[in-house]
Amino acid sequence: MSNTDIRFSPELLETSLPRIHARALGGRALLEQFKDEVALEPSQCTPEAFREVPIRSTDGQHLLVSSPSLPDRVRYMEQAQREQVFRDVDGYYYLDRQQQTAVWGLSRLALETAGFFDENCLPAYHEDTDFLLWLRLIGLRPVYVEPHRLGVIHLIHSIFSTERMFAAATALGDVLVFLRGITEVSRFMLPAEYIAVKPRMVNMEPGQPLRSPPLLPPDVWVLNEQRRLALEEMIRLSMEYYSQPNREPGDRRADYILAFSPARERWRLWRLRSPMMDAASVYRDDSLLRRVSIPMRCT
Repeated sequence: MSNTDIRFSPELLETSLPRIHARALGGRALLEQFKDEVALEPSQCTPEAFREVPIRSTDGQHLLVSSPSLPDRVRYMEQAQREQVFRDVDGYYYLDRQQQTAVWGLSRLALETAGFFDENCLPAYHEDTDFLLWLRLIGLRPVYVEPHRLGVIHLIHSIFSTERMFAAATALGDVLVFLRGITEVSRFMLPAEYIAVKPRMVNMEPGQPLRSPPLLPPDVWVLNEQRRLALEEMIRLSMEYYSQPNREPGDRRADYILAFSPARERWRLWRLRSPMMDAASVYRDDSLLRRVSIPMRCT
């Protein structure tokens, strides 16, 4: 996994990637064991409250997203117990001595047990730090491939400078419109709001996997469709604005993105971009779990 604004020292990739590949093969047997368990679920390890609720997003029709190969036996363990399950295998990899969130490697075992990037982090930022947190909660351990080397440079927030760098490049056409539109929305850092409240939705308390009401297991997230649609509409409005003649990025005020929308539309979008939702209720309710299209309406 790597951002586009990463630079590597000479030969770092040539030496580290083969090592990552070789080490990652060590988790193959455990992954096959997990897959065999998942195929037989629900099992006695599946909490009774969830045995009738399809926890795995196998058909692409669920709001809930979970890892494909983490068995309930491990999912509902305490974190310390999960760490013992994974103690003899690699989880994820840092290329040098840094805990760099912008570039890291995943074993196949980690990829199939920790789940997927949380799409509630739309449009950008925090999805990588969030994913690394859940890797640790699952019980997977990091490996520093080149522990005595400093070989990764991250050009932080380069998307904000990219738009300015190419402002005069008229040949970019719609690409520049997209860069400006997505940059404006990204400046809100809206995923930070979501990440701040996410721990309220996820079980992070050892020994209490079935607290009342039950919270989400660490590999699970629930798509907040209203928030996602609101953010997509913000991006569309911003791109529409910059597609008009003589539109240049100006004042970077906090409300700039929506300043060119009608007031009614502006406030509707601003309310819907709230990160709060009762994700645990969706997790427990089969009918809510399968609602994949929520219309945007003023309330």
